[in-house]
Amino acid sequence: MKELFAALRPYFVRERWLFVIGAALLAVTNLSTLATPLLLKAAIDDLGAGHGVGRLPILVGWIAGLAVFAGALRIGSRFAIFGAGRNVEYRLRNDVFRHLERLTPSFFDRVTTGDVMSRVVNDLSSVRMVLGPGLLNALNSVVVYVATLAAMLTLSPRLTVLTLLPFPLLGLAAKRFVGRLYDKSRESQERLGALTEAIQENLAGRDVVRAFSLEDAEIGRFDAANQAHFAASIGYIRAQGVLFPLMATVGGMGTLLVLVGGGWMVIHSYLSLGALVAFAGYVGMLIWPTFALGWMLSIFQRGRSAMARIQEILDARPEIAAPAVPEPLPEVGGAIEVRDLTFRYPGAAEPALEGLSLAIRRGERVAVVGPTGAGKTTLLRLLVRLWDVPPGTVFVDGVDVTRADPSAVRGRFGLSPQEPFLFSATIRENVELGGVTSGLERLEGLIRTVGFAGDLARMPDGFATTVGERGVQLSVGQRQRLAIARALAPSPQALLLDDPFSAVDAGTEDEILGGLERELAGKTVVLVTHRLEAIRDVDRIVVLDRGRLVEDGSYAELVARDGLFAELLRRGRLERELEALA
Repeated sequence: MKELFAALRPYFVRERWLFVIGAALLAVTNLSTLATPLLLKAAIDDLGAGHGVGRLPILVGWIAGLAVFAGALRIGSRFAIFGAGRNVEYRLRNDVFRHLERLTPSFFDRVTTGDVMSRVVNDLSSVRMVLGPGLLNALNSVVVYVATLAAMLTLSPRLTVLTLLPFPLLGLAAKRFVGRLYDKSRESQERLGALTEAIQENLAGRDVVRAFSLEDAEIGRFDAANQAHFAASIGYIRAQGVLFPLMATVGGMGTLLVLVGGGWMVIHSYLSLGALVAFAGYVGMLIWPTFALGWMLSIFQRGRSAMARIQEILDARPEIAAPAVPEPLPEVGGAIEVRDLTFRYPGAAEPALEGLSLAIRRGERVAVVGPTGAGKTTLLRLLVRLWDVPPGTVFVDGVDVTRADPSAVRGRFGLSPQEPFLFSATIRENVELGGVTSGLERLEGLIRTVGFAGDLARMPDGFATTVGERGVQLSVGQRQRLAIARALAPSPQALLLDDPFSAVDAGTEDEILGGLERELAGKTVVLVTHRLEAIRDVDRIVVLDRGRLVEDGSYAELVARDGLFAELLRRGRLERELEALA
């Protein structure tokens, strides 16, 4: 448990006063309830001595008053401790998500999205249970045991020792079951992560499932994941199911010993009847903490395993981080240089880029072409540092990107990715993503530039139209055009376009290119495309093949050279002719 609370220590410190207030209220609550058995003792002894009603109304009033007082304090302690636990959960969840946002793609290649979701949602809730109900009951048990045992010793030391005889069994039970509870809890949480991943993946790929009639197969796959989670959960519940009755049995044995031993002591006048009733009341106070010990053990072990899974996220270090003293970028720029860059994705047998050297001047328009898998998209990802690069291989405006702040490097570029992702928000919110606030005139200009004005006019809510999850309400072509508008919104000094016209017709492509001519005046443009006829007017064309630069020149130069570019051009024309005949 030490590692659990060590990991949570910074959060405890921030909420220490709420925890202290809650603990203090809890202590006063339990101390006030200790008086009730003594009041009962006085009332019974008075009645037994033949004093009549006497002090009975006063004693009853005190008992009722203490009950109300203790109830109010207990509510206050719960507000304080549960509130502190919720605050810790809130801050920890924010910190985990903030850390996730800074992790590089390699982490998400190792850990599935569903498993991450399970950790951020379910595991954090398990940690909160430790800090709320678990901690409350732990504090309550400590106070109750210490204070109640002290009161029992004042009444009868011998009966106290007799009552405590079964309690060493608690230590043996805890030692036996703690490890088992941890293992079963960890297995259950991991199975839940796999189950969450199955749900997330199926919902994300629902169209593919329906298109290939995979519903029954996916239901079977989900059932297998559900069965595995069910089996793991049953194992955890069985461990709980043995522990809880054992704790209750120990508490019951203590009560039995009080009745037998205490009755014998009353018969032989070693103890008054009132003292026995008071003693039985104190033993009753110990029953719930004893019974709850098993529940607390399961809560703490589940929280411990949950925090271990969360800590795996927090311990993951982003491969790309700002240096201690980042080198600033010049105010005006757009120049890009790649020097002998070799890059291999983790686990890949072959490098995606090998020995690549390339220089792009500020304001130059360069098209990057090549067969599928040539490394075109990888090059754009490395320019914006979605993946890390070796030092001295990529430069932006003369600055080695590994010596600059990654945010500053990314701020130089506007990226329209190959697979445009839109958030479940309005069109305006998607275009102005990242805090870019555009006036209506600027927004309308961007929409016209990317050829989306006609589509927007047919939408009843205009810019306030919600595009749905991942932009599902829009076509692929519409999503691509909004992704280009989003890349243009912050007025970047360089624009990276990764096959942005693959889902639009030739007429729309010409319209977008015409609009971009005006928008991109003086800006650097790197365009990845398979439509070779559309790049006649770029300054240069760079041809990649298997991660290597094989050709570099103007459209006319490359056609005249009759190399790979010319071959790709002929192949593209033949494909269009075949499509026209079909």
